[in-house]
Amino acid sequence: MRRVDLQLAFPFVLLALSIVALMGPSLRNIIIVFAITTWPVYARTTRGSVLSLREREFVQAARSVGAGEHRLLWRHVLPNVISPVLVLASFEVARMIILESALGFLGLGVQPPTPTWGNMLADDRDYIRYRQP
Repeated sequence: MRRVDLQLAFPFVLLALSIVALMGPSLRNIIIVFAITTWPVYARTTRGSVLSLREREFVQAARSVGAGEHRLLWRHVLPNVISPVLVLASFEVARMIILESALGFLGLGVQPPTPTWGNMLADDRDYIRYRQP
C-alpha cells in the first residue's frame, strides 16, 4: 500500500501531463496514462472494502461453518465489493473525459483528425470572445 499512497500523493493532472509529454500524444498513450493514474484509486477502494467485509458477521459465520478461503472470496466478499467499485468507475469515467479534454486542448491528447472535446475547443479558440464587464 505504500506504492499506492506514493502515487496518490502526486497530482493527477501533473502526473498525466508528464507521462504524455514523455511518451508522446496518441490514443494508445492516453489509455496507458489513464491506467497508470487510476489504478491506485481502485486498489485502495477494493482493499478497504475487503478489509471491512472480512470482519462482518456473515463472513465470520461462513468461516466458522468451514467455508474455505476460495468460497469466502467468491461467494461472500467479491459480490459485496463490486458495488463500490462500480460507483467509483462511474465517477472515474467523468474525470477521464475531463482530463482527456484538457490534454487535447493543450495538444497532448488524441491527435486530429480524431474529434475530441479538447481538440474542438483548441481549434475554435480564436472564435471565443471574452466580454469585459
